[in-house]
Amino acid sequence: RQYPMLVDTWIAQDVFPEILPTRKPWADCNGVPCETLIVRITNKKTLDGDEATSRPESLFSGALHGNEPAGVLTVTELAGFLCSQYEKGNTEIQRLVDGRITWIMPMTNAHGYAHHTREEQGMDPNRDFAYTQKPSKCMMTQTGRAVNELFRRHLFQFTLTFHSGMRALTYEWGSNNHLRNGKSTESPDDRAFNEVGEQLGNVAGRAWYPFGKINDVVYAVDGGMEDWSYGAGWEASPYPITVCRPKTYGGYPESRTKYKTGSIASLVFLVEMDGEHKPPD
Repeated sequence: RQYPMLVDTWIAQDVFPEILPTRKPWADCNGVPCETLIVRITNKKTLDGDEATSRPESLFSGALHGNEPAGVLTVTELAGFLCSQYEKGNTEIQRLVDGRITWIMPMTNAHGYAHHTREEQGMDPNRDFAYTQKPSKCMMTQTGRAVNELFRRHLFQFTLTFHSGMRALTYEWGSNNHLRNGKSTESPDDRAFNEVGEQLGNVAGRAWYPFGKINDVVYAVDGGMEDWSYGAGWEASPYPITVCRPKTYGGYPESRTKYKTGSIASLVFLVEMDGEHKPPD
């Protein structure tokens, strides 16, 4: 491992036993059992005591839909950039890595990525979260469960989830319950979303990425990761925050979609990277 003092990796099925009660291979990924990779980047030398619980945390999701690999390339390059620039003495990167924890799920939907398909074994992970979804139709996927368990253990202040199929930089809301007369309502943190999003857009290119609410620029969905990862820790349950009771993969305890107040409330942005699902070779 090239950067042992900065990087740790885990397999979700190993560290989160709740997501796969059978403990058996759950799908094939190019001839080997599928695994959901989780990466953490931070200065491990100083990650102890109060720092272990107070260091701000961010999450980057590469491919919730497996046929949209541009995000995988992006977050993989991000990991390499943070580590190499840290080693080269880039003071700004050193400040970020010393004072922040960056979590990356490169192939969030491992099965879909391996098979070049949107779904995980016929199930859409971005309709699988505990948000305005039927109890039997959420947390069915290993993808959704792995994300759920990571959020249950970490308070992510900031999340970027990468997709493709269009170009846009968008924020809450992105669900049917937050539509009024065909337009999105404002979230309680609308000003923060706007100010942070403006800065992201300035860096990424405002002309390239149209900016606005998910409902207005993309479309509304039930069971989406974006609204769930923003609202699960403070919106009402069982609606819109669903208590899930799936049967897939041996089931999943309904207690895992009952959240403490304030436990999940990330400032999350959906990045639609390009009109093409797969970038040119």
